[in-house]
Amino acid sequence: LPLFRQLGFHRITAAGHKDKALEYGKDVWMKYTLPTLHVLYFGIQAKKGKLDSAGVGKPGSANVAEIHNQVNMMLGHE
Repeated sequence: LPLFRQLGFHRITAAGHKDKALEYGKDVWMKYTLPTLHVLYFGIQAKKGKLDSAGVGKPGSANVAEIHNQVNMMLGHE
């Protein structure tokens, strides 16, 4: 998070994993203001371990469909 602050991002927020209901698919979100005063919003979804393309994920891996679902939630929520 300090790296993003150093790069000029604002309102950098890391989502806690105690209450996943309010994450909306994002682990970190932040905004960046361009010199034209337009604002860009960024969301980061971080995964540990391997991604599995199979229909059923193996223990320790995340299913690609699950990640796609979380990205859709992130893009659909302001």
